[in-house]
Amino acid sequence: MNPETPRTVLRALKYDGWGPLQGLQDHLSRANNPPNVDPSKTHLNRVLVGSYNICNDAKRLLKDKGIVKLRKNGVLAIEFVLSFSQSYIRNSDGSYKKDANQRYRDWVNSTKDWLLDEFGKNCIFMGTNLDEICPHIHTVIIPVSERTNKSGKKVVGLNARGITGGKEKLAGLQDRYAAAVAHLGIQRGRKGSKAKRTTLKQYYQALNESKALCNRTGLIPPNTHPESFNSWQAVVGKLADSIESRRESEINKLKDMIKELVETNTRLRQELVGNRQRVRYTR
Repeated sequence: MNPETPRTVLRALKYDGWGPLQGLQDHLSRANNPPNVDPSKTHLNRVLVGSYNICNDAKRLLKDKGIVKLRKNGVLAIEFVLSFSQSYIRNSDGSYKKDANQRYRDWVNSTKDWLLDEFGKNCIFMGTNLDEICPHIHTVIIPVSERTNKSGKKVVGLNARGITGGKEKLAGLQDRYAAAVAHLGIQRGRKGSKAKRTTLKQYYQALNESKALCNRTGLIPPNTHPESFNSWQAVVGKLADSIESRRESEINKLKDMIKELVETNTRLRQELVGNRQRVRYTR
């Protein structure tokens, strides 16, 4: 694990209707048994704001704001996933720091305070996840906004672009979040980073390929919910050692075969010379 300065992680996803939002609700409440979670740790997850009845809570907020009709293809909700690079709670060897629990609690409290300051009552859900590989917070925002129309009347509606519209707005969110956790020693994620999130499909494709490879080499495959990538590194290390060992074994076998062939060739040549001499003497 890289011992670099820990950095913030903030990812935004948009939901354009009740169907996708229901899917998010099922995922966060674990109603659909997501395959990328460890069920033995789900009890450690916590709801910080709202409830797992996300759709009902969203409908209640819209009703309270007097929003009845939703714009076609408009954004109904924004999900933010917030986390940190693992050097914040882990040592370079992958072990947890002695104060990892306190560091985690400090991060949760600071992140919660920032989200509520930033989005207020538009934040209808906030919860921690500890049953996946990296600890993180999910929050659901209903982008309710007020504006004054040309006649001077206040109009209430949904405006996702006001939050995440364009690179500048999203970069501003990244900046403000980093400032909110800077006192914890966590710096802003790298600007302009090309890093891409590994999708669930990619994760399981890699997992299945690793298992197949381990089976072919006689190694014990990694489990479905590795605690960290250190377990993967250990498997890869064993795999490399196994491959190297087998490579050396095959090379040694080839060397032995070559040696045997050379000895056999020498013996045959000696026998051939002897036969020729005997033929000469008998003439």
